[in-house]
Amino acid sequence: MRIILSILIFFIFFSCKTFPDYPQIRKYFYNKEEYSKGKDCSFIGKVLYKGKKLHSVAIRLAIDKDYCEMSYTDFDGIFDFCLDTTKINEQSYIEFVSEGYERKKIWLKKFLKTDKIVELKKGKKNISAKEYIYFHENIRGCSLFSDVVEENENMNTNCGDNSYE
Repeated sequence: MRIILSILIFFIFFSCKTFPDYPQIRKYFYNKEEYSKGKDCSFIGKVLYKGKKLHSVAIRLAIDKDYCEMSYTDFDGIFDFCLDTTKINEQSYIEFVSEGYERKKIWLKKFLKTDKIVELKKGKKNISAKEYIYFHENIRGCSLFSDVVEENENMNTNCGDNSYE
């Protein structure tokens, strides 16, 4: 009986890997004043699928190889972002990623001239949960300025106070 119990315990602890390999989730400190300095924060848009509002869509605004911005849709499918418009060039684009929908990229200059309502589609190349999580986590540190930084041990985050010790 002990042998069977030992074998059973061995298999339980060493045979199953139940969790997928997701990226490490980081903690960030956000400084709104630093973020909006020198930027136009009037951009507001909406993401839909067949007229229905989509929430939790991750959005990356790639301005150039060194500067990008991020946004996410709320429960009403609405997103907003601040942008340094002087840095926009011909290669700048905005990218929308949501699990179960196709990735959508639009040239930023073209997007800014529209009504900013984006319709996502379902098709053959829908985004998987793993792809969405990687995209979502990778754009969290996306910024030219030091407005979003990783939290370190020296930062005091008690009671919403964002001062350093």
